Amino acid sequence: MLVLKNCRLIPALTEGYDLPAADLVLDGELIADIRPAGGSYEDAPVLDMAGKTVLPGLFDLHTHLHSLSGNLMENQLKDFGTSCFDTCEYANTYLKLGYTTVRDMGSNSRCAIAVRNAVQKGQITGPRIYSAGLMISPKDAGNDAFSLM
Repeated sequence: MLVLKNCRLIPALTEGYDLPAADLVLDGELIADIRPAGGSYEDAPVLDMAGKTVLPGLFDLHTHLHSLSGNLMENQLKDFGTSCFDTCEYANTYLKLGYTTVRDMGSNSRCAIAVRNAVQKGQITGPRIYSAGLMISPKDAGNDAFSLM
């Protein structure tokens, strides 16, 4: 159990708790209770949030975690190791920005799947990753961006 004390909340996101400040009682990764700010807690560690805003985790439902740059051809030429390290870096950046879940819409050599598995095993930190595996695209005339795969 952990208590986040003196949190600023967004009332529209608190499901019935209408005050602008609260103490959040956490049980593992879940919010067990939302209580009026300023309570006393002797049986649990307390972190004073000093009025900082607490938000739920954000979701990005369309990303390509291997793509640190927007250059599609440059990304397609990366080797597996570089793609995986870039995916780790980008996933960690997402987490630092408040995104707890991302949906990877395709990556080189299925590296987002390897990174997802490492996150699930606790080997590295990152958000929850749902991955499509390889990036796919039609091979119609004029679409040769994926000819290197």
